[in-house]
Amino acid sequence: MGTSPPSSTWPLSQAKARLSELIRAARRSPQLIASDGTPAAAVIAIEEYNELMTLRHALILQRRRDAMAKLRELHSNNNGVEFQTPERGERPIPKLEGKE
Repeated sequence: MGTSPPSSTWPLSQAKARLSELIRAARRSPQLIASDGTPAAAVIAIEEYNELMTLRHALILQRRRDAMAKLRELHSNNNGVEFQTPERGERPIPKLEGKE
């Protein structure tokens, strides 16, 4: 992922009043929105968002593979019985909605 210049922080009232400017600035670098002086949200360019979602997907798949490999390893050390995984397709990765 490319390195973005430092973010700017916008008070919520300014972010509301100057949304078009905020979006233009987000195309150059991530922009933070503060509520009561505390960063509460970030606005990023769609390209950066898409790249983050691709990386997130790859990370989730790798974690699943690592977990299954560890289970197989643990089970194979148990009385010589081989661990059998059920046949199934890939599960969809849940979309981000609020906190995970």
